[in-house]
Amino acid sequence: MPPAKERSLRIMFLARALTIGGAERQLVVQARGLAARGHRVTVCVFYGGGPLEPDLARAGVQVVDLQKRGRGDSLRFIVRLCSALRSEQPDVLHGFLVVPNIFSALVRWVSPKTRLVWGVRSSMTDFSQYDPWENRAFGVSRWLSRRPDLIIANSNAGARAHAAAGYPERKLAVVHNGIDTARFRYDPEGRARLRRDWQVGDAPLIGLVARLDPVKDHPTFLRAVAKVQSRNPATRAVCIGDGAAKYRAELIDLAASLGANVRWETSTLNVAAVYSALDVACSTSWFGEGFSNALAGAIERVLAADRRALGRALRARVESNFDIDHLVRRTESLLVAP
Repeated sequence: MPPAKERSLRIMFLARALTIGGAERQLVVQARGLAARGHRVTVCVFYGGGPLEPDLARAGVQVVDLQKRGRGDSLRFIVRLCSALRSEQPDVLHGFLVVPNIFSALVRWVSPKTRLVWGVRSSMTDFSQYDPWENRAFGVSRWLSRRPDLIIANSNAGARAHAAAGYPERKLAVVHNGIDTARFRYDPEGRARLRRDWQVGDAPLIGLVARLDPVKDHPTFLRAVAKVQSRNPATRAVCIGDGAAKYRAELIDLAASLGANVRWETSTLNVAAVYSALDVACSTSWFGEGFSNALAGAIERVLAADRRALGRALRARVESNFDIDHLVRRTESLLVAP
């Protein structure tokens, strides 16, 4: 990725933690990409020690641990955040997700010349599935959404949903997720190893790679698996991801009640090998009545298709429209805008 042709910026991201997750990986990809293009990038985190921090260190991106100690530690946390902001004096303060966005708006007065940018990554959220505090936090973010100079959504649907919820539409822009096409390539050895470990053999294998969280809608996936397996018993399924033990147990019980034969794995696996091992990778976010029927039909159509040709066509589309270079350049163009 060549150096930036635009002026170099001091960019400070604000995030909860650099744990394993899609949003967190996208933050790391953006931070590394912007640093590679000549910008000075700092990532401030509420809670330090996340497993993705070494990825930033190797790219020369500084990580600042603000040492937050739970929800009750707000005042001292704000003091530490203000100190970091005064010290860095960034050109751009970029919040990442709801709560960091809120705090970024609250401390913006410390550096009034700093451009405030929010990152939002959801489309529809059923807050009944979560702690009531999550709903209150979203309400606060909606109330504060006039303060940022720019709000970046990662999908058109997300931008529309936030505009409908009361975020100022004129401030919303879309930057699609970037996919590391060098890392995510077909891995025949990884495929053979995992399928051997999972005792799958040559059976059709469908999977869902996602944390165990209501937003990922595992129940719809499990219902679709049960329908597919009822018509093709040889089909196997796997869920890869971590989550609360209680919710995991609920999903395992649901799979059993549906008669779905599913293997449960944690997120410690090599994800590139996982995707290589799968014949069909599913994403069921977000909910929809009857969606499991449509999903089961789609799975069966993919299994019956020429999957090599389909895979080549889909990879070409990703490389043309959703690679990391597109993500970084589009983000950079928005951040340097006046």
